[in-house]
Amino acid sequence: MSDLPAPIDAYTRALADRDVDRAVTLYGPEATVVQYEGVARGPDEIRAFLVGLFAAYDHFDLISVDQVQRADDMVIWDSTNETGGGVLRTTNIVQLDDAGLISRHIPLVGGYWGRT
Repeated sequence: MSDLPAPIDAYTRALADRDVDRAVTLYGPEATVVQYEGVARGPDEIRAFLVGLFAAYDHFDLISVDQVQRADDMVIWDSTNETGGGVLRTTNIVQLDDAGLISRHIPLVGGYWGRT
């Protein structure tokens, strides 16, 4: 799908497929998702974060990965995504554990442009 590392590519595919169960399996058991709205810790809270994400957008399709950088266990990527409400630009910062699972995730919205 992109130049993303395999675990992150799998994550973007799970989002596009709206597959909460598959997305949750890509996080480690003690993973955290950090947002301004709060911190989701562990599989149950991360599942709730993803359910909320899917409730906000009727679809979430990756248009392009605009930048990606990896340094050791850290990955940052910018992407442009099509949603039911229009185009959404996001930045994600992820730390991967030794098993290649997401241990820390900071998802950020950079801009929203309405319909294409």
